[in-house]
Amino acid sequence: METNSSFLTTIAGDGFALKVTRIFSSSKAKDKGGTKHGTVLLVKVTNGTIRVGQQIRILAGAIITDFIARIEKDRVKIESAEVGDEVGICLSTSRLRQFNCLLEK
Repeated sequence: METNSSFLTTIAGDGFALKVTRIFSSSKAKDKGGTKHGTVLLVKVTNGTIRVGQQIRILAGAIITDFIARIEKDRVKIESAEVGDEVGICLSTSRLRQFNCLLEK
């Protein structure tokens, strides 16, 4: 299931901020991320640097806390991303159901 989103959701953590541009589920992400969930967020890093394993707080109606399981840029696994980078992040927990209310707006 792939879903385009036209909402502005932000993700924050210690020393970084991200803007979410798209959320989708991917069977390939399940295998690559090693999480067995496949929830992928396409984001733009707007402040700081993100790293695999970092805790994030997703402001999506309620505050959702999770960890970054994998980061990819141009379909290549990377360990970190910095300001201006547009990357895909795979979460450590399945979150697509929690994001559905945002996607329907």
